[in-house]
Amino acid sequence: SRAYRINSVAGLRLLYDSPETDFANVALSLLDPSGNFISTSNADNQNQFGPLTQGGSYILLIQNNTAASATYHFRLTDPDAAPTLALNTNVSGTFPDGRSSVVYQFAGTAGQTLYYDSLLGDFPNASVTLVGPGDVNIFASNRDNNNGPVVLPEDGTYRLVFRSNTSAAVPNAFNLRDLSSAGTLAVGSTAAADLGASGKGSVAYKISVNAGQT
Repeated sequence: SRAYRINSVAGLRLLYDSPETDFANVALSLLDPSGNFISTSNADNQNQFGPLTQGGSYILLIQNNTAASATYHFRLTDPDAAPTLALNTNVSGTFPDGRSSVVYQFAGTAGQTLYYDSLLGDFPNASVTLVGPGDVNIFASNRDNNNGPVVLPEDGTYRLVFRSNTSAAVPNAFNLRDLSSAGTLAVGSTAAADLGASGKGSVAYKISVNAGQT
């Protein structure tokens, strides 16, 4: 067994990623400052812990339940320390390894309408989730699916969470669009745009019409 101490404040969230995929009988457990088990799973699973309900020292316990030696490998990240996402901006990068998490956050307002535009189309085993205040999922899908339009239900901090479950590092590219910034298109006019060399991409327009207009 191996034990790691995590000094936490109340409300802390942690993402746990393991690049290993043999799923040997090695258990991962998180214990609160009173020694109570909060979560137990295989050490090769991806997990989110929290928000943790109290401050103090938590114990992350790795236990080998096999008759032979076993290995483990993991990374803990704090999603609330994620970089700020600029809306209406093409974002590209690479997952650090085959099984990992990448998180962005931004300030959203109630009634704001967003559209998640994936710029890739190979559909790897990777997901995207928009998480709202209170850890409520707004949408969740394969990373390469477009999502929206979605209307944000309240003011607060939102997180766009990507998690990959592949055998090697994979690229990532997307644009989270605020549709209030869409250009205006006059009815009867002609529109043209370059949707990008990747073959994926979206363009939004606002159209003003009167009730009953045909």
